Order: sequence, then C-alpha cells, then structure tokens
Amino acid sequence: MSKEMYDLVIVGGGPAGATAALYAQRAGLKTCLVDKATFPRDKICGDALSGKVVSILHELDLLDKIAELPGAPIHEVVFGSPNHKQASVDLNRYEHRDLLTGKEMPMEGFVIRREVLDHFLFEEAREAADTCTEGFSVRDVVREGTQVVGVRGEVDG
Repeated sequence: MSKEMYDLVIVGGGPAGATAALYAQRAGLKTCLVDKATFPRDKICGDALSGKVVSILHELDLLDKIAELPGAPIHEVVFGSPNHKQASVDLNRYEHRDLLTGKEMPMEGFVIRREVLDHFLFEEAREAADTCTEGFSVRDVVREGTQVVGVRGEVDG
C-alpha cells in the first residue's frame, strides 16, 4: 500500500468497520478500509442481529438487501431460567418506527451467519470507500505528537 492521504483509515472490516466506512462515505470523507482477513471468512458468533443493529441497517438503506440474505427473522424472544420457567416476548406486537425517517421496521431482528453478514457489509463498504484492502495486517500506527496520522503494515502473500 502506498502513501495515500485519507481523512479516515479504518482498521478492521467486520460489521463495525464496514458500517463506519459507509457512514464516512455519507459524510464525504475520503476513506481507507483495511482488514487482515480476506472475505468471506468464518467468524465464531451467535449470529443474531438485534433491533438496534436492524435500525442501523435500515438507516443505511441496507435492510431490504439484508432480508434477502440466507438467514431467519427473529419474531419472538424466549427467556429461560435454571428452574425451567420461561417468559417470551412476541416482537410482532410492537411497532418499530425509525425516528428520523418515520419508516416502519418490518421485523425486530435477524439471525445471519457472520460469514454471510461480514462479506455482505464488506462488499457494500468496498463500493463506498475510496480504498478497501483485504489481507493487510496493520503492524504499527504513525503518530505526530498525540495524534495518530497513519498506519504501517503489510499485505499478506
């Protein structure tokens, strides 16, 4: 990777990094997104996306695309206790409306394998970011005084 100038360098292309790149693009920032992995990659996780995550995906206009990915909507949450008592919440009973746009949320959550979700979000970020590099391991940060002004690393292979 060369000595390019960016407003923002995001290290890590998982859901948080990819989402940050999408928001940065919307804000008009010149962005570089790097990840040491190559996508798709497997990631151990519970694979559930909460209502908060769904609202962020909705805000980024990605909810319809997410709903088309292989996975399952979450319509009910069941809580269990050690003495085998259960309590459940029917999520369909609640109306979820985006406070900014007024759009209704079609479902509370999803279960999607991280391999699928991460790859989808990374590809969305690739389209938005000025530079998006897989297989780049950050080895050091470049500082000027108290500020981080860059990264050093290497491309695998």
